[in-house]
Amino acid sequence: MDAVTMKDVARACGVSVVTVSRALRGDRNHSAETRQKICEAAAAMGYRANPLVAALMSERGRHKPGKATVNLGLINLGGKWESHSFYQGAVAQAEALGYRVEMFSLAPGKPAAQRLRRVLLHRGVRGLIVLPALRADWKMDFDFEGFAAATIGSSLIEPPLPRVTTDTYGRLIQAFREMERRGYRRLGLLGTRDLDHRFQYQITAAIEVYRRIGSPRAKIFPLDVEAGAEAVNPQVLATWIRRHRIDALISQLGSQYEALKQSTLRIPEALGYLHLHRHENARVTQMDQMQEGIGRKAADVVIGMINRNEFRVPTHPQTVMIPSVWHEGATCPPKASRRTRAGSI
Repeated sequence: MDAVTMKDVARACGVSVVTVSRALRGDRNHSAETRQKICEAAAAMGYRANPLVAALMSERGRHKPGKATVNLGLINLGGKWESHSFYQGAVAQAEALGYRVEMFSLAPGKPAAQRLRRVLLHRGVRGLIVLPALRADWKMDFDFEGFAAATIGSSLIEPPLPRVTTDTYGRLIQAFREMERRGYRRLGLLGTRDLDHRFQYQITAAIEVYRRIGSPRAKIFPLDVEAGAEAVNPQVLATWIRRHRIDALISQLGSQYEALKQSTLRIPEALGYLHLHRHENARVTQMDQMQEGIGRKAADVVIGMINRNEFRVPTHPQTVMIPSVWHEGATCPPKASRRTRAGSI
């Protein structure tokens, strides 16, 4: 059977080939009704664009950004993302390649998903980036047939979309090794069970692997705190530190460093500190998860799928893991070089 051509779609819809071409590219010079009619007809007939032509148009857009030719949708499953680095990176990369970006909210339930699908087709959207869900093991009841789609993070498990995420396991292993190399031997790790769950237990895996095959000189003491917590109470933390004789803290809790600075826990004289996320204070030794880069890579993945005519959930979805970047600060210097003071924590 011969492949369906743009001319076939034009004949079925009673319009010109130029109109079909523009409608499939999301050109708003035609009415939304016309674009929706043509997109639905093309999907029903099994039309697929020539991948070489699509790739050429993408390359042209790369060197000469201009009017967007294809819409890209960011799917918000809940939360405020407009100021987040994931969102900013995805939008910046898509627009640099000539794609117009819109964000769409999706409430739980099949009726909402069906409405959103109609809206996306109506707007001429061909590519989707699903932003992280509010909780782990999220299942999305949405028909992705006709869309190139990928997700950010590990929280969405169904359908199994291509994903771009931070390398949580690699970040922890690097953190343990680097802190040990600097002379720290009793590492306190602050985190939440919810965060570990969202990362598919990569935090637990890193701890157990390092305990079993890493150097026996360093011991790791995890402290699980309440889901959503930004910091551990300094008094509670001080008691825990004394009990386990912690000499360095590793934390991803957003306000932990600020809480520690208001306490009697002296950093870095008596306690090293590593932040497992980007911190606005350059004095804090930190590991940047490169969230803007994750957003950019997600846009690249979806646009690549568009260029290859992959408008469905793939049988074997890829996972791209972005490594974190160590930024040196003043909060966990080599232990031998720290100023020593009388007394203990």
